[in-house]
Amino acid sequence: MFKTSLFRTTVLRTPISSTAVPSLVNSRPYSILDSAKETLNTINKKVGEAAAAGIENAEHISHEAKAKADELTHNAKEGVNDVSAHAKEAAENAGDKSRGIKDKIDDYAKDAKETANEWNADAKEKVSDLKDEAKKYKH
Repeated sequence: MFKTSLFRTTVLRTPISSTAVPSLVNSRPYSILDSAKETLNTINKKVGEAAAAGIENAEHISHEAKAKADELTHNAKEGVNDVSAHAKEAAENAGDKSRGIKDKIDDYAKDAKETANEWNADAKEKVSDLKDEAKKYKH
């Protein structure tokens, strides 16, 4: 089967079967390291794709959250403005009512003063009348 030639090279004399065609692309055999590298590269690619998709989703969610926060801030400002306007209106109404109450108190005070003056005048008149009558009995 083997024959040694002059140059001491071993030559295989049996013909190569048709199923064992030498590959010109791979000059060395496919090893377990190559298989592990290929698997790790595939895993790395899938992890990178998943990370990129996660980052894109996070950016999308971040933009949506910002838009919602802006909307809520706008609504809150409008609510504060509405409450402020209502409070101002209520204060003005309270001011108007307090002015009305003050006017009524002033009217009552004026009426009371007039009544007191009338009673005072009546009392003075009665005192004068009583003095006059008392003078009649003295003499």
